[in-house]
Amino acid sequence: MPSIIRFTPRFGRLCLALVATFICFSNPNDSGLASAQSKYQAPADAYQKGDFSTAFTLWIRLAEEGNRGSYYNLGNLYLKGRGVRLNLLEAYKWFLLADRAGLPQAKVALRRMNNVMTPADKKEANLRVLRWYDLHPKTRR
Repeated sequence: MPSIIRFTPRFGRLCLALVATFICFSNPNDSGLASAQSKYQAPADAYQKGDFSTAFTLWIRLAEEGNRGSYYNLGNLYLKGRGVRLNLLEAYKWFLLADRAGLPQAKVALRRMNNVMTPADKKEANLRVLRWYDLHPKTRR
């Protein structure tokens, strides 16, 4: 004989609590994977449209979460002076962060920049990386 679930006040409160929890933790605008993809796609779209300052702002947010691709992209923005003032030292710092995070193309960028960076520049860039880690300890790998 199949069991029948009886609707009791206690069961009703449990159902109501579960529904309330679902509503509180769900976001109708957030469709999980699609939202995560758009989070990473948005700065690339802004970059493609030539809105470099928006791309910079979005990549900085991702960098603060430890996203290694954003480190590399920020390095390129500083290297080319797009959305930010051209700054080789900052570019080198971001490429160092990307390299330490294991992004292969960062090594290529660092090798290319080695010709224009002085030993003092490289030392300063390394200090900036350490400062970044101090301010954003969760990004340290």
